[in-house]
Amino acid sequence: QQTGTGRVQNAFSVWIRPTEAANGPFALKAAIREVENWVQAGLLPDEFARMKKYLGSRIALWASDPGRRLGWATEAVLMGWPDPIAELPEQIASLELSAVNEAIQRNIDPDGIDIVVVTGDGASFRDAVIEEGATPIVYGDSAPPEGSDQSKKDAEIADIVLGISQSEIIRTEEIFR
Repeated sequence: QQTGTGRVQNAFSVWIRPTEAANGPFALKAAIREVENWVQAGLLPDEFARMKKYLGSRIALWASDPGRRLGWATEAVLMGWPDPIAELPEQIASLELSAVNEAIQRNIDPDGIDIVVVTGDGASFRDAVIEEGATPIVYGDSAPPEGSDQSKKDAEIADIVLGISQSEIIRTEEIFR
């Protein structure tokens, strides 16, 4: 985590690992489907326990040196918040699964996601995800057998219509001037 940003709203982001350009639209559809399923079902008890353990131990890394500790303390004072380094471990420990799942459903709206894609051919990617046609995954020599559970899941994802109504292509030259 970075200090000194004065966050007034927490960010929620999903990162998709780089993939072949031909599989980009499929990967985006799969990621959005996963977010929708996660919001609907919430965290499972074992996932929740792992996240609590991970987050509880991660706080110490935020204050790994005096400069970072001072940064968090200063930000807390300036924003009028409790010091997260001092307060968060206890707050994380007191979290309950039902409250976290309710917060996920209340605050994450898969229909309101802003999507940013980095690709060499923005127009082709945009056309593939905006059109209502299927965008199947392209396997090399390791495609699942026809009719298998995996091939059925792949077909379902490929047929998802994202309903994207707005898009903008920004060329690298326009960003890094």
